[in-house]
Amino acid sequence: DINASKNVGTLRLSMQTPKISLNADYRSADDINTLLGTITLDKTDITSLENENDDTKFNVSASGEFSIKDFSTKPHIEWFINSDIIDGIIDFGAMKIPNIKGSVFIGKNKNRKTKSDTYLPFALPLKSSIPHKGRIGINLSNKDKPLLGNIRLKIYNGEIRTESPISRNGKIVRKNKLIVSDLNISALMRDAGFSNVKITGALGGIIPFETIDSEVNVNGALIQSLRPGVLSLPKDMILGLFPGTSPKMVMIREALENYHYEFFEIRFDGDLADRVMMTVSARGQNPKMARKEPVDLNLQIETQISLLFEGLKRKN
Repeated sequence: DINASKNVGTLRLSMQTPKISLNADYRSADDINTLLGTITLDKTDITSLENENDDTKFNVSASGEFSIKDFSTKPHIEWFINSDIIDGIIDFGAMKIPNIKGSVFIGKNKNRKTKSDTYLPFALPLKSSIPHKGRIGINLSNKDKPLLGNIRLKIYNGEIRTESPISRNGKIVRKNKLIVSDLNISALMRDAGFSNVKITGALGGIIPFETIDSEVNVNGALIQSLRPGVLSLPKDMILGLFPGTSPKMVMIREALENYHYEFFEIRFDGDLADRVMMTVSARGQNPKMARKEPVDLNLQIETQISLLFEGLKRKN
């Protein structure tokens, strides 16, 4: 309640979801029918109230201004708030997106107004030698769209993004798809610690996933080459993957020493945080071999794919 007959006043505005309190100071302008004021929000943690096991949290502060014109007849309100996200984390269960920072402008003044397509940047805890830029879309103007939009990560000269927004009805969505586009596979394998595997080319594909507690379940994931390249494996690794003395095994092992592939694809299912079943298919040849016909590869293995991600992480 604001008393327009007073020259100055203070307000405290409280919200339950999320639980925050805003401080507001106001004063009468030269025109008695106009009030001018400021809004502040001290550093506050905004957390999820839906699930006590959800670690989603944003540490924010805010400041802004408002004016109420024609207060005694037909009030007209103009306002804006500039919110600073000092640090934030979005919790998907087994996966978390940390280091979310940025500023969000809501409302309008003579110089600015709310953007329909703003975003928040974030950084993953990767090795300092791995350049990347992440961002999360924010919707502040369309009530029919979710607040948190798609995630996009620029990395290895390509991009990884979610197919759908990551929130729905105020909750984090645990089921989505990752769209992978044009990742440099050579740099990825190098940074993951597989320097003995020599490969050129680019990757793309789609990874449907659902996070449940500590699991990241994948069903029907497909990663494939986007153009021809070259693969060279060390001999001991080749022998472990393709043992035996049959002519076919001997030919495959020789081909993989300098394998010029036309294509390859990897299909996998399982828990990314633990073990997955992978089916690898490829076609190519070793131009140094006497026989020039294509050599097809078909391999099914169970592996701990999480080791690939561990190699990319920054060491504490």
